Amino acid sequence: MLTVTDKASEVIKDFLKDKNDDVAIRITMSMG
Repeated sequence: MLTVTDKASEVIKDFLKDKNDDVAIRITMSMG
């Protein structure tokens, strides 16, 4: 399992925001 900190989550969402907002949400939810 991956441990995602709030900061890491922000970076991931910010990075994927340019690609697809929905994808970022799905990844965050699956990790969280």
